[in-house]
Amino acid sequence: MASDGRSDINPYQSPAAPNAIVPSAANAGDTSDPIIELLAQTRPWVLFLGIVGLLVCGLIIALSLFRSVFSALGAGPGKGGQFFGGFLFEVLFWGSGCVASSYLVRFSQRIRDFRYSHNVADLEAALAAQKLYWRVSGILTALLLCFFLLAVFAFMIIG
Repeated sequence: MASDGRSDINPYQSPAAPNAIVPSAANAGDTSDPIIELLAQTRPWVLFLGIVGLLVCGLIIALSLFRSVFSALGAGPGKGGQFFGGFLFEVLFWGSGCVASSYLVRFSQRIRDFRYSHNVADLEAALAAQKLYWRVSGILTALLLCFFLLAVFAFMIIG
């Protein structure tokens, strides 16, 4: 065998990587301390944003309910359905925001579990919760963009 790790028999064999990370049987399933520390530093902010998101979405839903009820009470006959339709749209939109924020809170909880267990399965659960948050946020963003696009076309047509 040559000094650079290649076999003299096979000249087409690539050299062995000197800095390759090869998991050992002793630490299979464990993760490194920098990963745990980075997630631990992220956790308070994730939890903060999740809780604030839940509170804001809940508050907006409650305010839109009160606004719709008081507007419907003061409206003439037959106008209550318009307010109910607006309220329903707001509940669907902000309710899905609550769902996205709950995934942030869940991500924070999974980070906590991973921090104490150092188990790869807990890290996978944390990343799965984060993936769900980004998926819901992406879908909401796409729907919001479509809604604005439809509104622009409607205003152009209506005048």
